Amino acid sequence: MVVPAWMLAAASTRHSFSRRRTAGPAVPAETCAIIELIRTFFDDSELALSRFDVKEATADTYRFVGSLSSEVLKSNPHVSVQVVKSAPYAGGNEAWFVRQIVLADCESISMESHPYLHTRDWSMVTSLLYAFPRLERFQVLCGEKHSKEDFCMFSDRVVGGLNSHTKRLVTLQYDPDLPDGRYLQPALFDLTEADVEEAREKKRQAKEKDRWRRL
Repeated sequence: MVVPAWMLAAASTRHSFSRRRTAGPAVPAETCAIIELIRTFFDDSELALSRFDVKEATADTYRFVGSLSSEVLKSNPHVSVQVVKSAPYAGGNEAWFVRQIVLADCESISMESHPYLHTRDWSMVTSLLYAFPRLERFQVLCGEKHSKEDFCMFSDRVVGGLNSHTKRLVTLQYDPDLPDGRYLQPALFDLTEADVEEAREKKRQAKEKDRWRRL
């Protein structure tokens, strides 16, 4: 397999970034490179429209939440990225590392709301994970847009792209009673437990109405 230049560059630098001083609760400029790396992995023509917003900013942690495409009627998978600062060695500069990437499918009015995840080249995910040597977790979260059979097929595709080392980093979660994957990790996507309960209640009511229609 030909390894893209961006992947070689990321691996060769081990994707750590040095800064001479802490800028405080602001976006580290280096995270633009992180976002571009993720965009490249999930490459398609719509990614010029993707956006990321800072949701957490401290002296040693930054968390970004965004969507990989922002066209209204298109699939808009969500992503949460956590970047943390490592302790500098004696006389060295601080370094920033990606610790967590969480990808969630979307709630969409489009009839084609989940093919985006299905059309990614998951055979490349191992190389992506090696570009982030201090990554602790890569999650893929799916909601009701996937049937059980659909999710099982998708899960097999993702796991099939992993080796024994990267399998321990990757988890997939699925709940058909939730609108989309964000509700499985609500705190990461600025949702509340009340939002989750409301979504479950709407699903329960919809099932009840459907049951009565079938009687």
